[in-house]
Amino acid sequence: MADETLQEIRLLAEADPDGAPLFSVILCGLPSLRERLLAPHLFPFWRRLRPRVTLTGLRREELPAFLTHHLGKDGLARFETPAALDVLFEQARGLPALVRDRAEDCLKSSPKGTLSAPQVAEILDRIEAA
Repeated sequence: MADETLQEIRLLAEADPDGAPLFSVILCGLPSLRERLLAPHLFPFWRRLRPRVTLTGLRREELPAFLTHHLGKDGLARFETPAALDVLFEQARGLPALVRDRAEDCLKSSPKGTLSAPQVAEILDRIEAA
């Protein structure tokens, strides 16, 4: 979306300051959208945005519950140690979709038994190289 379009949206939203707003604008995007809206020339638009919700990546302590939700208790239990989960978390950079996909990749690559930290690292390195 061009900066000019964002400016026009702001002007339309402010067309009748005494009346009820004519419409609402919902913006959803990657973190780069927030950075862009914080640019000095778009600050008038930014300051008029009311609720601001920012979704971030997972925190490390959220990883077991996240994996239990997506893989079940048995799936989580396959990661032998907290160190194996650390490797998964770090290589997926805490991004929920990437964490889930990489965890599933690890489980598929080694269909039986538990996965140690070195095994997880090897599987993920192999995936990255492909």
